[in-house]
Amino acid sequence: MEALLIFGGPLATLCAGLLYLAGRPEHHAIAGRSPHLRRLLLGLYGPEVLSRHRHALEGGAGRPDLTKAARRLLLLDLAFPPIYGGALAAGLLVAWWKIGMPFGLSLLLLPVILAMAADWFENLVQLASRPSAVVVRLAGVATVLKLVGVTASFVLLLWLVVRVYA
Repeated sequence: MEALLIFGGPLATLCAGLLYLAGRPEHHAIAGRSPHLRRLLLGLYGPEVLSRHRHALEGGAGRPDLTKAARRLLLLDLAFPPIYGGALAAGLLVAWWKIGMPFGLSLLLLPVILAMAADWFENLVQLASRPSAVVVRLAGVATVLKLVGVTASFVLLLWLVVRVYA
């Protein structure tokens, strides 16, 4: 039961946050309008994709302007990294402590910190009114690093939990 809490708590926190953001009316409106949203979420973009995405959200031709809705969603998403990062860090710390702290704390928390920092950078770039092409490309890389950091954190957490309870 304890292993389920150590691993399941952070997993449930991440899933709940993702479901909350994906269930927001802003997300549904944006996803229905911009075919580029999936590429932005996966980090498969550069300046041209971000520009096309923003253009798709603009009003006109009888369509409402969704740029403010996108901005609200990005601002809301800035609160998400400390929530999932805190849950992951707590699970990692408990499991790490239970196996006798076999390696340094900085190594333990590195993937979580990487994911959080990359997530914030990605969102802040998308919130910027006119980021440079280089910065937008870096935001795409940051999105991939965020996904790698979250995945690495859960793999490390699973490995620790298995070591504790095996």
